[in-house]
Amino acid sequence: MATLLIALACGQAPAVPLAETATAAPLTTAPSPSPGSSAPILIGTEYVLLDNPGRLSSVAELLAPIGLHMAKPLPEHITWGRMQPSADAAVDFSRLDDFVRAFQSAGFTDFLLALKTDSPWGSKDFPRLLSANPTPKPQYMQAYERWIAGVVERYDADGADDMPGLLGPIRYYEIGSEFSSYEPEPVADYLEMLEHAYAAAHAASEEVIVTHAAFLTTLAFAPMRSRTSLAGWIGKWTSAATTSGSS
Repeated sequence: MATLLIALACGQAPAVPLAETATAAPLTTAPSPSPGSSAPILIGTEYVLLDNPGRLSSVAELLAPIGLHMAKPLPEHITWGRMQPSADAAVDFSRLDDFVRAFQSAGFTDFLLALKTDSPWGSKDFPRLLSANPTPKPQYMQAYERWIAGVVERYDADGADDMPGLLGPIRYYEIGSEFSSYEPEPVADYLEMLEHAYAAAHAASEEVIVTHAAFLTTLAFAPMRSRTSLAGWIGKWTSAATTSGSS
């Protein structure tokens, strides 16, 4: 069954509660934890800030009564370089663990993790300001794959190397985030990275769903001045992403 993911940007609650029908029951304080939702539409909050672990529980409890089932952390707080500061360093899951633990405890059942490559040692280009190409250097592609696989393994709830206290699996992963100036590398380099990430994620768990980076429409489609050129560009991108195996 296809699943539609809808995120509320920057963690802001909607002005009007969302409901499936006009006669929906009143919202409860929080959905009950479960191994994951099977609903065809998953609505959630995105870009939860992780810089203050002490506030995560209060943020999760604030959002839970809205009835949201999905949450997405700010990807800049869990980049490859932040979680693994050097090629020889162990991966630090503490910040992501705090997020998952707080939001699962508040009743959230599904999560979308956007895994960004930005790394001062592993990326092809990593300046102090904006990067032109954060994809992995060829010599560190296997290290990148191990990072992806390690994240998926820790949160797949299969009983092996899981986060202590994990209440259910995380199934949804986005490689990169906002295809635009936030994900500025050449399309060919991005698709190569996506292919490696897809394979590594599914080697860790066959249950995960891996998606390409979402389009930041205000910038990603800026060069498209006509409906015809826009349709052609989307068709070309979709064909390339499908060929690379993202699903």
